[in-house]
Amino acid sequence: MNIRGKLTAGMCVLLGALCVGVLATVHLLLLPQVEELERQSLQLDLERSHQTLMQEQKRLLSIAADWAQWDETYQFVQDRNQDYVASNLIDDFLIPLQADFLVILDQNGDAIANLHSDKLGAPELTAIAQGAEGITAPLAHMGQAGEPSTALLQTGAGFFMVAGQPVTDSYRVEPATGMLYFGRLVDPPFIDSLAEQLRLPLSASLVSGEASGSRIRFLSSHQAIADLPLTIANAPDQVLLLSLSSERPFYRKGVEGALYTEAVIILIGLVAALAAYVFFKLTLVSPIIELQRVAESLGQGESPDDLAFVSRRDELGKLARTFHRMVENIEENQRVLRGERNQFLNVSLTDPLTGLRNRRYLERHLGNPDSWLMGQSYLFMIIDIDFFKQVNDVHGHDVGDVVIRQFAETLSECCRSNDVVVRFGGEEFAILCLDCDTQAGELLAERIVQSVSQRRYGPPSAGLAISCSIGFYVVAADRVREPVNEWPEMLKVADLALYTVKRNGRDNWIGLDWCGTAGWARHPQSAVDIQAGLARDTLRLVTGGFGEELPRWDGQAAPGR
Repeated sequence: MNIRGKLTAGMCVLLGALCVGVLATVHLLLLPQVEELERQSLQLDLERSHQTLMQEQKRLLSIAADWAQWDETYQFVQDRNQDYVASNLIDDFLIPLQADFLVILDQNGDAIANLHSDKLGAPELTAIAQGAEGITAPLAHMGQAGEPSTALLQTGAGFFMVAGQPVTDSYRVEPATGMLYFGRLVDPPFIDSLAEQLRLPLSASLVSGEASGSRIRFLSSHQAIADLPLTIANAPDQVLLLSLSSERPFYRKGVEGALYTEAVIILIGLVAALAAYVFFKLTLVSPIIELQRVAESLGQGESPDDLAFVSRRDELGKLARTFHRMVENIEENQRVLRGERNQFLNVSLTDPLTGLRNRRYLERHLGNPDSWLMGQSYLFMIIDIDFFKQVNDVHGHDVGDVVIRQFAETLSECCRSNDVVVRFGGEEFAILCLDCDTQAGELLAERIVQSVSQRRYGPPSAGLAISCSIGFYVVAADRVREPVNEWPEMLKVADLALYTVKRNGRDNWIGLDWCGTAGWARHPQSAVDIQAGLARDTLRLVTGGFGEELPRWDGQAAPGR
């Protein structure tokens, strides 16, 4: 056989092998991978849906904790004072909380207070809390009494997400005297809102069976269904089934693309001139192009892929191996530089004495628009250790440093994990809380004052008793036009409140709440501005233990609480 025949035979063999390889790649590798990607995508969507439901349950649990771990609730369970019901459990109480019922049970399991939305009636709520004749109350399936718990419950009024917390005092020192439950109805409007939020075709239904993990079914090349059963605490033989119905555009396009690819490859393979092009492309052109691509990728700061021809024994192979060693050295140097940069950045944003964030971090954090995306209100709080200079003068700066560190630990223990606690400088600290209203600010300030007064500071031989002064300012998020530019003004209001505490005897706290009903908040920048705001009722004053004598602003008493 001459060269032409050999070349023709070689082209035919190559073309046949190419066709078989394409078919095998498409049907054995590509389409199964597409199907696996679709499966992973549906699984992720199911997990997102489940996590969203879990977040709603955690939200209800957090609300239940806020109300159950409140001294007034704890006292109400003991003395059944109806003033608590009249002042707190009002008709519109559940609307902003996005809940459909509230039930408070005593230690005997008897309902002593309840409230429900328009979605269910009083008899239905009684059946949920107390049960009916011969039927155990759904709340009895919420887990061990006296412990926080969440569950899905089936009732005569439908399915509810329920969260319960033991009723105890604010410091959780006293034993629980009952349980407080919040519930939200899992009805079609709720599922529709969840589907709209996630932008997924989500549905829910009650089916018989047990919760056995998610299941994904490919009904055809056009449609797939993913199911996730959720356990119902008081119906072990039934589950709430979350379902996602999805089309399969990627799989369909993959099949169509595979057919077109096979046709194109066969047609191209019929062209005799392709043999020479393929030969030179594979042996010379492609390695050079790949080397160029990797070099450009490295020049742009990206991590380049390994060169495919690194194992070749010719000049291009030697060049690839040399280039590969050079890339490894560059990447190692870049890793070292990134590590050192991150370490220096962290040190520059951290207070070396307390380990808290410093003022530079606060300015950087509050100057970032992403920091203000969460929360419906902003709380700025400034804390100052009273007469700290005397600690340094009498006991020395080494004892003062110990006091500062221990005081920082006290602040961290009193705050939430997502609150920003900063050492502002010297004995002054600042706290930023998102999504905290005035009531939460009062509780936090009182908790800090009490915690500081109950602890001894300094080394064991000193055992110093110290106190602190606190000022804070609360403003609703929708009243702040540009928080990244206005935060220094809001922080100054808290500072003014702090120095008012110091001028009125220290060891106390004062808070200001912007309560204007129209327009953007105008943050006061002086004691005169605060006096004017209190007089116009655009500011509300809350205080600690000043009693009936109101704090004084520049020699004048505040207009009123």
